[in-house]
Amino acid sequence: MECGIDVNDEGGYSLYITGGTVLGIGGRNSLPSSSSASTQPYVSGSGSVTAGSAVTLSDGSSTLASFTIPEGYSGSSSGSFPFWGPGGGNNRPGGGGTTGGGILLSCPGITKGSSYTLTVGTGSSTVTGQ
Repeated sequence: MECGIDVNDEGGYSLYITGGTVLGIGGRNSLPSSSSASTQPYVSGSGSVTAGSAVTLSDGSSTLASFTIPEGYSGSSSGSFPFWGPGGGNNRPGGGGTTGGGILLSCPGITKGSSYTLTVGTGSSTVTGQ
């Protein structure tokens, strides 16, 4: 496995998220399939994550998820945080595929099309539910 979440989508396999909290960091994460079998939305971004950084996803009024990163990661695309955003690299939103490196996060409370603030350490950016 060369990334945080790898379902071998090039081999025809798909990622389905139907609940819970999923956090994948590193490499070119597989993204959930557009199939109706994947029922919980996600956000994704690319960039660099350092060990000990806090990762927080909020909707402005409340925190949806918060983690402390145990190890560092430098995205496969050029540059470093805050170069985030849905669709970095080879991302094919909603159709399965990969992102340029960094974070895939799915948790209860994310809504497709809604904007969220993704904070890593002292930097933040706006991401959209997919």
